[in-house]
Amino acid sequence: MKNKSSDIVTKIIDYFAVKHSRGILINGEDATLKSYFAVSTLIPELQKHEKLKRKNKRIKIIYVSLNNLEEYSQITHQILKQVKTIESEISKISFSFKHFFRIRAVHNKLKCIKKSIVIFDELEKCNININDMLSYIDKFSHRNSLKTIIIANEKNISKLYGSKNFGDRNLE
Repeated sequence: MKNKSSDIVTKIIDYFAVKHSRGILINGEDATLKSYFAVSTLIPELQKHEKLKRKNKRIKIIYVSLNNLEEYSQITHQILKQVKTIESEISKISFSFKHFFRIRAVHNKLKCIKKSIVIFDELEKCNININDMLSYIDKFSHRNSLKTIIIANEKNISKLYGSKNFGDRNLE
């Protein structure tokens, strides 16, 4: 597994080193330790890699678990908690969003995460409609010039929604 893990990390780093690359899907079966891989291997390797540094600063990696989330505000809250420079802003922001189109005020608060990498884990376990969730991730990453990694079990998503091929690029 170690060699396969390092191969995946290398492919992700090479992909994100390209200026206009935005998103990638890591697809895997349940119980394959995808979340563990993301937290213990992928995040540390992405943070230390030279190709991904900006102006000699370590790139920000933000990890968001989508497991059992029911509202977009829960996602935004997880992101804000991880961004230390704006942590004090959490109490000032209203989390009463009903639709993802109404998150512009929060995006203004998130300017310090521009050009970061956000990892959205367990997409298939999210309680938000899959099409809405993917649209939210796309708009969120586009507005903030983010690179996005979605970790999911595509087979479970296909079973739930009857669709295939959710990612721009699959690494298996």
